[in-house]
Amino acid sequence: ARPPVVIPEIPNLVVAGDHVRGLDHGSAGLCQERAYVSGLAAANQILKVNGDGPLHPILDVEADEPQFAALQDAAKTAEKIADSFGLAGLLFRS
Repeated sequence: ARPPVVIPEIPNLVVAGDHVRGLDHGSAGLCQERAYVSGLAAANQILKVNGDGPLHPILDVEADEPQFAALQDAAKTAEKIADSFGLAGLLFRS
């Protein structure tokens, strides 16, 4: 099971990494961005408890740039076409 950033049952314990659950952030899946954000969330929790200084702002994920979104759409279309010929498993990994 993936732990949350804060584990209420264990005082003074915070968890960071791409494996934590319950982050209110747009980074999905297991990735370095999620690990970074969870580290900020864990550090902010320590600052809240200790009252040591300002919290670090956690910015949300920006929308994909138009050219990247267009390439994603093209890849999905190509995968559907390949699948109609029974080739999607050979050409595309999920």
